[in-house]
Amino acid sequence: MDLAARQFLRAVRGRRSQLAFSRRLGYRSNIALRWEAGRRFPTAVVVLRACQRVGIDVYAGLERFHKVSAVHLRKISDENLAKWLNAQRGHRPVNDIAEQSELSRYQVSRCLSGATKPSLPVFFALVDTLSGRLPELVSNWWTLLACQHCSIVIAPMPQPGSVRTITPGAVPCSR
Repeated sequence: MDLAARQFLRAVRGRRSQLAFSRRLGYRSNIALRWEAGRRFPTAVVVLRACQRVGIDVYAGLERFHKVSAVHLRKISDENLAKWLNAQRGHRPVNDIAEQSELSRYQVSRCLSGATKPSLPVFFALVDTLSGRLPELVSNWWTLLACQHCSIVIAPMPQPGSVRTITPGAVPCSR
């Protein structure tokens, strides 16, 4: 999921330079460079707020994805993200989620309880495991951003455990 997260961050940045994007998000350093290089990853909440900052209607994308649980993230916060993830979880045991997502059961438990802030790759892994619909979620947000310069597609996984890829330019921009 690291590669998917890096490419998603690059897509959200759009035509802006990494430095300009970092500054737009309120950072003094060029944090976007470290994110896109995979040396660090932002939390899911930081990314959702960055999406809002560049004009992506995060709530509309979530509403298209799962209308009932979208209400939890009307206001983006770490606590609300945990509520949204739990709504996706249903009654699945933590051990099953951990095994399928290849995360530790402790990490999954902390993310679902709100005790920790999941990084973007961990958030992507959890969404993929809990719903099996990560490409749909990303494409909902991407549809809202596609007219802003470029596009990506996360290809569906052909079989459980295989790697999904994001292909830049796979969907032509409407510009």
